[in-house]
Amino acid sequence: LYLIKKTVYDMVSKVFEMNFFSSDFVSTEKFFTVSISDMVVNGVADVVRRVDEDTIEIIDWKSSKKKPKYDEQRLDLQPRLYDICLREMYPEYPNVLVSFYYLRHKKPDYLFYYTDEEREETIRSLKQTVRDIRRLRHPERRKTWMCKCFCNPEVCDAEWEKYLKTRKR
Repeated sequence: LYLIKKTVYDMVSKVFEMNFFSSDFVSTEKFFTVSISDMVVNGVADVVRRVDEDTIEIIDWKSSKKKPKYDEQRLDLQPRLYDICLREMYPEYPNVLVSFYYLRHKKPDYLFYYTDEEREETIRSLKQTVRDIRRLRHPERRKTWMCKCFCNPEVCDAEWEKYLKTRKR
């Protein structure tokens, strides 16, 4: 309970520090589905706000204890996919910013901007990863802590069984 109270307190403090209430909010907790080539990406945007007439920003609140180095986080797939998805969802904005706010850290948070070339490289890399996964004969099912938090075990088990049956054909 203490951790939840502390996390909420930290988040509210960050909101006030950022002068959030003067922002033009586009959405909060927005579920999205975006097609990228022959792939579908589902996600949830914590906050989407309009920075100016040419710029939109997605904000992702991070509650993890560990804060990755800037370069590691910038190369991670999550902020890159946020960038691509926001461009699809809001094509009227030529500029997209991706911000990560780490609630447990006092150091500055991260702001990312990706070029067209970086976006193209991300899509190429994602396509290659999907091809590699589809080629697997015996994929390994890895259950992690996220399974308990984000999955419905019965649905997951049923989907896994369906997947295995299609692979045997």
